[in-house]
Amino acid sequence: MSSAFAKLAGVIRTLLICTTCLIAIGQETFAETTTHTVTHDGKQRTYVLTAPDAAGSGTLPLVIALHFYPGSGRAMADLTGFSGIAEREGFLVAYPDGLNGGFNALMCCGAEDDVGFIRAVIEDIGKSHAVDADRIYATGISNGGDLAYRLAAELPGVFAAIAPVSGGMSADWIRKPSGNLPAGPTSLIAFHGKRDRYEPAFAAGVAFWLERQKCETAASKAEGVDLRTGQCADGSAVAVYELPEMGHAWPGGSGGMGYSPSPVNATELIWAFFRDHPRE
Repeated sequence: MSSAFAKLAGVIRTLLICTTCLIAIGQETFAETTTHTVTHDGKQRTYVLTAPDAAGSGTLPLVIALHFYPGSGRAMADLTGFSGIAEREGFLVAYPDGLNGGFNALMCCGAEDDVGFIRAVIEDIGKSHAVDADRIYATGISNGGDLAYRLAAELPGVFAAIAPVSGGMSADWIRKPSGNLPAGPTSLIAFHGKRDRYEPAFAAGVAFWLERQKCETAASKAEGVDLRTGQCADGSAVAVYELPEMGHAWPGGSGGMGYSPSPVNATELIWAFFRDHPRE
């Protein structure tokens, strides 16, 4: 019996070792995620970068994913799951860290030159990776979504498309006579919830974009989503998802700011939209 038990123990040990090896292999072949530091305005700023292992020799799309307030790049990665899609689809995704948990966006939450910081992040990534200049995108939630709108306007010619989620423009920004919308074609995919207390501001920002960019859209309903899609006069595309049951959240996300169960997965939809809308 002791010999039989010894053999059984050996089998169990082998299985455990093999399982550990499989886990390690799975981790090793997953996209590499690293933390980087850049100096901007005399301050050390950080961002998290996920790069696919199977990058190949060509240029790669780059997605800038901006966190909520208070938040961090790592928290944004956990919420959205963009890193897994980056490995599957073969693109770079960067998660910048706002100082003191926030970004200087359109509605809040800081006083730093975060537009310049994001430009510095893109330039820093370009030193070590072949970034496709026609496929650079910005997305974000809440404070990060606000900043996505600002980046589109204040970094003309950089972003092919943006994807604000539960984010928008301030009334003061909308009232600006100029400089509050991108100067060149920039496609827009946006998500906001009808149960979000900030929804009127988000809807006003979308309406401003559609009107000023001379966008023609068609409305549809499907699985608890009100959707408007169309084209704008400059050739850019728009897709606006309104979720009647969602509050201040990321559709299909995980954690405290995720809306689950959600009829849609914002991360998957955003990447599909980005993939189909490079800069013209």
